[in-house]
Amino acid sequence: MTFYSEKISILTDSCQNVCSFQWRNKTIFAYFFNISSGEMEKKIIVEDSLEEYDVAIGENDYIYLIYQNIDRHLVLVTIFRDYIDIVTLTEEPISNVYDLSILLDREEIHIFYNTLLKEDEKVYRLYHHHYDENTWITNIVEDIKVKQVLNSFCLTLKDYSIFIFYYDCVEEEEEIFLKKYDTVQKKWLEKQKITYGFNSKLYMDILIEKNILHIVYSQNFDGNLSIVYEKYDIVGVEAVLLKKEILSNAENCLYPTIIKYEDKLWVAWIEYDAVLSRFSIDGGENWSSIYLWRKSKSIDIVRYKYGDNSIKENNKKLNYSFGSIYPEISFIGFGPLEDVQEIPIKKKYRKIPRF
Repeated sequence: MTFYSEKISILTDSCQNVCSFQWRNKTIFAYFFNISSGEMEKKIIVEDSLEEYDVAIGENDYIYLIYQNIDRHLVLVTIFRDYIDIVTLTEEPISNVYDLSILLDREEIHIFYNTLLKEDEKVYRLYHHHYDENTWITNIVEDIKVKQVLNSFCLTLKDYSIFIFYYDCVEEEEEIFLKKYDTVQKKWLEKQKITYGFNSKLYMDILIEKNILHIVYSQNFDGNLSIVYEKYDIVGVEAVLLKKEILSNAENCLYPTIIKYEDKLWVAWIEYDAVLSRFSIDGGENWSSIYLWRKSKSIDIVRYKYGDNSIKENNKKLNYSFGSIYPEISFIGFGPLEDVQEIPIKKKYRKIPRF
């Protein structure tokens, strides 16, 4: 098995048709799978793209693709069936962008990305662009300092707020911060420090259900990366820690991913080129054994970014999922425990005291 870290996105429309997007050699192409006919169509969307891009699907099944072209302009592409509209958003070229992301609040478009601000100090600037009726509004969310590498941020919507979670280096250690954007008042609120600790951290995924926030990330313990889970109660503008626990053994654990599937909360990750996971039936209070998904050791795996617009009852909630690569796309790491192997849990680093 080989794990490929390249960015591939999957969108599901209201009829449960599936579209997969991928970048390769300046080209963004898409596979459109028709659920009723079983047919697949491959389309080249653009051929002038740098590697950064993102996609989202709206309530009306319009697909929005944002990318930076080879001339360093930001370009927005709108796709609906055979209709494709391309609009250049920037009047002048901008610096290379990192973690380019698009978020839809119903049909309102929000665009986020980082640019390198001070190379010698490893400082990046996090931007937010919002289309307000007939004009684009630009906000500087935060200037962030990285210790070694730039970690991706996470976005989600709750009520009338956009939540952004990002890493910032404070006192020589990177911690996760939360900042909210009030979509009614159209302003950013003060940031809040979420994690605490002296061990370096990598990666991140989040999931919010009602007022409960779930976060997972990789943390360094004595040269090995373990998966850490934290649970918070969101009270007003504050996030109050309820639980903190290490879910994996101290191995090379990468790309932690949270998935809510039916009545279970899953956390999956990559460990030595295989997919492992655990689940909780009580909202993260207690966790199952660690399971290795045997199939992941014999096939090529990617981490899909996922967006869903199905009008049917949805039994899963996720931002990302591990899965097999086209032509047989399937998710791995959650669901029925078939063809799995139980992995013993080592006692070292099992619990972390709360602050």
